[in-house]
Amino acid sequence: MLDNMHFYDFMHKQILVVIALFTGTGLGYIYIGWLYSSFLLPELLWFSLVLALSFWGYRLHGTFLENDLNMQQKEQWLVQLRYFLFSYFSVWTIMFLIYTARSDIELHYVAIATQLGVIVVSATILASQKKLAVFTLVSLMLPLTIYFILVDEFYSYLLAFFTIV
Repeated sequence: MLDNMHFYDFMHKQILVVIALFTGTGLGYIYIGWLYSSFLLPELLWFSLVLALSFWGYRLHGTFLENDLNMQQKEQWLVQLRYFLFSYFSVWTIMFLIYTARSDIELHYVAIATQLGVIVVSATILASQKKLAVFTLVSLMLPLTIYFILVDEFYSYLLAFFTIV
């Protein structure tokens, strides 16, 4: 029972860490959009979505902090947290798709590096949530795998294979 309580505390603390990490990185995407495009609308819309999801996460953080939740309420909170984390990690795939569709190869590098970073962060935070971790990792790795296959070079097939493995 005590391990369960530590688990809820751990997950609660991760909310603000993820929000700080992702909103900071998201601002970097606005800067990159300004550098490589005269049309910032995709980055601004995407960052607005990140901020909306951040607000949802902040509310979840406050709900846990301000209320003395019983076990049933903590389980309900955890379900909402799982939806939040999956949505928050998945929102990065939108920018991956937008940037890999553009012709600037530098944006492809940024998109790939960021997607890999999100995968690492999600695997670290969701390590204790096996089902959610597997589902999230597969959904984050799939766009990378497809991208590498579409490059249609020997090295890219190797990267696609390593992405799957």
